[in-house]
Amino acid sequence: MRTLFFTVLIIFSLILMGCNSDSAATPQKSRKKSASHLVEVIPVKLKPLSMTVTYTGSLRARRILRVFTQESGKITQLPYYEGDKVAKNKMLVRLDDTLLKMELEKITAQYQQARINVKRLKKLAKKKLVTDDELTRAETTLQVMQAEKNVLRTRLDYTKIIAPFKGIVSQRLAEIGDVVSDNTHIMTIIDPNSLIVHLSIPERMLAKLKLTDKVKVRIDAIGRQTFTGNIVRIHPTIDKQTRLGQIEIGLNPLPKGMKAGQFARVTIEKQTEPRLTLPYLALRRDHQGEYVFTVNEELKVQRQNVESGLRSKKEVEIVQGLQAGQVIVSKGFLGLREGKTVKLLDN
Repeated sequence: MRTLFFTVLIIFSLILMGCNSDSAATPQKSRKKSASHLVEVIPVKLKPLSMTVTYTGSLRARRILRVFTQESGKITQLPYYEGDKVAKNKMLVRLDDTLLKMELEKITAQYQQARINVKRLKKLAKKKLVTDDELTRAETTLQVMQAEKNVLRTRLDYTKIIAPFKGIVSQRLAEIGDVVSDNTHIMTIIDPNSLIVHLSIPERMLAKLKLTDKVKVRIDAIGRQTFTGNIVRIHPTIDKQTRLGQIEIGLNPLPKGMKAGQFARVTIEKQTEPRLTLPYLALRRDHQGEYVFTVNEELKVQRQNVESGLRSKKEVEIVQGLQAGQVIVSKGFLGLREGKTVKLLDN
């Protein structure tokens, strides 16, 4: 009986050892099966990059008149307020000109007397009754007085400021009765027909643009409608701190409701010359920077550091680190590491 018990115990132990052996063999088989890392690859190609980028800017008037005084005095007329429309050649500002008129009357009288004196001396000079020096001094006095008359007439003109173009008052900085000095900012007028969209864009994008390029403009304040505009001006300098350049977008005709200072979105669609591109998802990033996984002839992957450039919705330009024809991994990055052997999805 005791012998039978030990026999059963030995058989049971052997069964357990066999089960453990099978369970240990199973992960090894699964590991062998999982050793092939499936990836999808693509070749790096030279091709044009279609870009659609949107920048934000503001509306501003290209034609602005900042009205400054050229004479001092009391304001007697200032008929326009912010938002008022002003016709060309209308009076914008008038200063008290009483004192200047009195000075002009005085110098005019002195001028007339000097003119009579010159005529008299010329008659006497013909008879040799006065010297040439006396006649010359009288003629010089007459010329000085004529010049003083011209100065006073010009100063009188400065007391009246006339609108040089049709516009709208955007600022009124003084009131009737104020006594102002010369070179005082009184008001500002803008030409609403000269509104443009002004925006800043990166220097790399600026190099791709040229005058008359068409863009799409949306002004949030007047709805979601999109308008077609043209690049009318590209500023010649780049800000050395921000590396941004300035451009101006013209709209013709101008949409109703446009006002200076409104927020605008400008969408630029551009196709570049052929350059190295790859799908945006193929570009990887970590704390060391941007990189891709290349695949060699032995189907082993290697990390390749790169530098990216322009971007479109789905593709990115590679400016450094790759050459045309190299094969890179485009899908299958989970668990992928340098030196690993891969199996191509298409095989």
